[in-house]
Amino acid sequence: MLVFSSSIISNSLNPQWDEDYRIEVCHFAEELVFEVRDKDHAYAEFIGSVTFPTRALLAEEAMVGHYPIMKKNGNASKGTLELKVQVKEKTLFWKKIYKE
Repeated sequence: MLVFSSSIISNSLNPQWDEDYRIEVCHFAEELVFEVRDKDHAYAEFIGSVTFPTRALLAEEAMVGHYPIMKKNGNASKGTLELKVQVKEKTLFWKKIYKE
């Protein structure tokens, strides 16, 4: 499921975005996936993705660094994606489902 899309940087082999996104999460997901695409005139070619397990995100204060962009075949592409991913607020919602 696509949650957000960054702006497009045209004609650059080393694009830099410096953008912040806030993602509201109302259900548990196994992973957070960042897809990297190359926008051409006709379509956006899939380059690869960077995946974070959500359990790691919840356990860490922040995950910061250069992460390898992985192709669909599991091999790393030539580039890396520099990211800072941080969980700002953790709230546990629960509902009592039994009677005492």
